[in-house]
Amino acid sequence: FILTTPRIRICAGIALLACAPAFTRTPARACSTAVRWSADLDGKSLIPAVETTASGTAVFTFDFEHPAATLDLTTSGVADVQKAELQVSVRKGTTTEAFAISLYTTGTEQFSATIHRALSDADIPAPARAKGIAMADIANAVLAHSATVTVFTAAHPAGEISGIIVMHKYTVYNDDLNSKGHDPALHKKAET
Repeated sequence: FILTTPRIRICAGIALLACAPAFTRTPARACSTAVRWSADLDGKSLIPAVETTASGTAVFTFDFEHPAATLDLTTSGVADVQKAELQVSVRKGTTTEAFAISLYTTGTEQFSATIHRALSDADIPAPARAKGIAMADIANAVLAHSATVTVFTAAHPAGEISGIIVMHKYTVYNDDLNSKGHDPALHKKAET
């Protein structure tokens, strides 16, 4: 579904966590602006930077009705992947907890260039769960730009590609629900 305020339309995603009660469900309309949370992965994002031609994209979606999330990771040019992680830094009170949620570990399955992973409270490491950290905290970390996706390879055990999950605006076109037809010029105008 798509959530709407009178002026801004946002896909049911992480951006709504802090102000979800203010949003209401409404039918979709043609040509609206939405957001998605994603990371562009490359070697330059690591410290120290890694020289590589490998790249990737991770898209993060949060489901408020069932405190859960999905992460879709697509990579290109990586070889001999050892693991892939969602690395999170969560602020709880006056302390900050840093931990990783495994997206892939060598030996569990054959690494695919595309990974779709559903995440829930059960995926949070036990020590972090014991401190009261839940999926809502993961969502807040994403909002605070405190979550990265990193892919580790045999050639680069400290990480070959990585990226911080951030918001990206895009335009949603839904011509099927526009009974009056639609003006393709709106596409060009909306994307500028």
